[in-house]
Amino acid sequence: MRMKAKNVMRGSVILFVVLWITVIIGCENKPASNSNATPGGTPSSRQAKSGATGSMTANPNPIQVCDGSDVGVTNISWDFSGAKRVEVHVGSPFGQLLALAGAPGTQSTGKWVGNGTVFYLQDVSNGLPLTADYTIATVTANVTTKGCS
Repeated sequence: MRMKAKNVMRGSVILFVVLWITVIIGCENKPASNSNATPGGTPSSRQAKSGATGSMTANPNPIQVCDGSDVGVTNISWDFSGAKRVEVHVGSPFGQLLALAGAPGTQSTGKWVGNGTVFYLQDVSNGLPLTADYTIATVTANVTTKGCS
């Protein structure tokens, strides 16, 4: 019985160390750079490593925000070719999932889009990974108080 308790304790320590290392590595990993996103909300597209191409828009962009919250709602639209399935992610190619689709479409955001929020259209056909290599298009959403009274 004493040997079994030692083995359980040893296993628990190993599990703790593995989890701790995973957390440390995860904290050091920064989101992929967004060399394809362009400032001011202009959409950007490119051919992904998979050969897929496409485009994205945010409408409205910039988002007029007059309530002092600095966040607003926009509609993200996408079109693509050469992919069977796409996902729209927020902030990085592997960021929060906004939408998944097998066809062109549009998805409304909630009231959480801040100035400089970048949306990524990812080719995920046949289990492709969520990396910059499979980014088909990006769009940067911005907010403005211009026109508010």
